[in-house]
Amino acid sequence: MDSYTHGIHPIPNMEKFYEDAASSTSVVKPPLVRRPSGRPKSVRMKSAAEGGTRRRIKCGRCGELGRHNKITCTAPI
Repeated sequence: MDSYTHGIHPIPNMEKFYEDAASSTSVVKPPLVRRPSGRPKSVRMKSAAEGGTRRRIKCGRCGELGRHNKITCTAPI
């Protein structure tokens, strides 16, 4: 909160403002980058042999594998 301890003084004219801005020696730096939360994504590409089998969709209504799901099921109730 040290930035709020000093008073703010008005500038008498705008020419003075532009002179001070041009001769300023302070450099504005970008903000520090924070580490994102959560587990980082894996960047390694899996080979075809590592892929394993795909998980098949099972209908929650009739129990049939691979053809459809509960929303698109046409089997009678």
